[in-house]
Amino acid sequence: MGTLEWRLYEVNNLLLEAIHAANLEVDEESGEIPEDWANFIDDIQLPRNEKCINIARYIKNLRYKAEAVDKERIVFAKRVKSINTRIKSLEKCLINVITPGEELEDNTTRIHWRESSGVVIDNPDLIPDEFWKIERTAKLTDIKNAIKEGADFADAAHIEKRKNLQIS
Repeated sequence: MGTLEWRLYEVNNLLLEAIHAANLEVDEESGEIPEDWANFIDDIQLPRNEKCINIARYIKNLRYKAEAVDKERIVFAKRVKSINTRIKSLEKCLINVITPGEELEDNTTRIHWRESSGVVIDNPDLIPDEFWKIERTAKLTDIKNAIKEGADFADAAHIEKRKNLQIS
């Protein structure tokens, strides 16, 4: 199994205490930070540049933590897949041993059958279009390249210049 270790960048203790105190107000479900959180940080008596650098270091720490948790998620997802495969194999074994409709039971476990129904498509070409789900997704890279090459998308699309914060 993996480990939940990540690199820690040194963050000013005063700012770190403030961040931890503010984190108590973070919505655990969504991760949303209260709007007055920035005001809370503003109240800390440190030079602006030092605050910004320390907040960026804290962000880097969170990124490493997220990366470590994500690696663990992958390990657990593989375990779940393996367990589910084993379950399906054992269910097939039971299906081959028990007569359809037969019921078995003891004081902790009951094996029984439930009727269900499902549609099987024999010839997809004969199914009318109204019964198909069609999803449209814009090919953003292709549109961007076409605009760069001079294609006119009028009011449909345009390239927007953005500035993205980078922390490294």
